Amino acid sequence: MKDALKARAYRCDGERNVWWLEVVDRSNEKWWLAANVYCATAKPKALGPEWVRITNRQRWSA
Repeated sequence: MKDALKARAYRCDGERNVWWLEVVDRSNEKWWLAANVYCATAKPKALGPEWVRITNRQRWSA
């Protein structure tokens, strides 16, 4: 699973124990995640991803 996420340019945040990726349009990503990460054969630990919208102000604030 780790290699598939890395190949898709996901980054690992070891402090929060999550994989993350910045996307503009999440519809394609939702389909890929459903087919590869959250499918029954992958034995997921959650039912789906948590989507968080971050503004530029939030991203670049100190």
